[in-house]
Amino acid sequence: DISLTLLKHTFVESQIHIKNLALLGRDLKKILIVDNTKENFRYQPDNGILVHTWYDCLNDRVLHDLSHILKMIIATRPHDIRSE
Repeated sequence: DISLTLLKHTFVESQIHIKNLALLGRDLKKILIVDNTKENFRYQPDNGILVHTWYDCLNDRVLHDLSHILKMIIATRPHDIRSE
């Protein structure tokens, strides 16, 4: 269940939801997090892609605009995604 997975690696610290990707039990060389709050990936900053907020934006294109880069990363199959 996706919602349970999210709860397992997210906790609140000073009213900020912090996401600790290491708690997922997956290889950090293969994980990216896309978020609009840099603090959310403070424990793994090299795994994070900071984007503009999309809240209350009916014309949001954040993921669409990022899709070209994400597809390129997938196509090149890097040994460590954090270097990309």
